[in-house]
Amino acid sequence: MTAFGFTDNRTQDYKALQESFEVDAARLYGITDAKVAAINGYLPIMSDEGRSQAEDSQRSDPSYQLVRTGTRENQPPTESAMAESPGSLGGKAIPAGGCLGDARTQITGNPTGNPPESAQLGEKLRVQAWFDAWDDPRTVSAKAEWAACMKKSGYIRRDPVNDDLGFDSRDSNQAPEAEIQQALADIKCKQETDFVKRANEVHVEYAERAIEENQTALDESKSFYDALLKRANEIIAAG
Repeated sequence: MTAFGFTDNRTQDYKALQESFEVDAARLYGITDAKVAAINGYLPIMSDEGRSQAEDSQRSDPSYQLVRTGTRENQPPTESAMAESPGSLGGKAIPAGGCLGDARTQITGNPTGNPPESAQLGEKLRVQAWFDAWDDPRTVSAKAEWAACMKKSGYIRRDPVNDDLGFDSRDSNQAPEAEIQQALADIKCKQETDFVKRANEVHVEYAERAIEENQTALDESKSFYDALLKRANEIIAAG
């Protein structure tokens, strides 16, 4: 990016990233943190992506996207579009897939970075285990008890994750009082019905079964990612 005249040197706060994963894990079954809900209602804590004002302004330059991703505005990143250079800037050829595609090619051999089918197995099993557990009669019963508790507080709810509450965007970090009160009632009902523990026990059961039934294929997938990590570390070591 620097060679093309752009600044793209965002640093990652790994401690903050780790904390965000912990929050996300808690939200697997809907909100659970009363301290966060008392301020943000149903929305998570706003995160800072670590971009400078200069980086934000350069993103409005169409050349920035072309150099970074190898695609033009409103152009989908199809395999054919990512297979060859999209052109040049300042007399310098832009690599296939842009600078991101170039990095991905060095690590994975593919400018899109898409891993083969076997490498995606873990994610597919994770998603399937969650949906299977969410529809299991034991989880359905726990959801019904939670919904009955919410009804006593004046809220007609069916599902602590999939209900459309209309609280999906906001200009301010401070939530409206009505949203906060419903969010706090939501958490209180989860605690009274022991919902998270009950749902998680079912989820773990499905996940462990998926791992056991697919262990050989998962070992192959792990080898794929181990090779990518080794290659990435070699590139970093080489500067």
